[in-house]
Amino acid sequence: MKQDDAMSSIAGTSLKTLWLLMLLLTLAVVLRKPEHLILLAVAAWFAALIKGIWIIRYFMEMKQAPLFLQRILYGWLIITISAVTLTAIWQL
Repeated sequence: MKQDDAMSSIAGTSLKTLWLLMLLLTLAVVLRKPEHLILLAVAAWFAALIKGIWIIRYFMEMKQAPLFLQRILYGWLIITISAVTLTAIWQL
């Protein structure tokens, strides 16, 4: 039982670190000067992709899910991020 508690503690610490990294990545994109709109859109797209992959793999614990389920989620992520980014660019 003590080994399970130690593993939960390690997993909790690494998830907190990953969550903090995601927060810093979001702040880096948001606080960037919007001088170059396309560059900002590409940076936001990649930041959202990285964060989405982290969420799918670590927070949803899909690392050990069947490959077809992982591909469905990653495909949905790419389509959604692309649609939101293109809509934001089109609205400006």
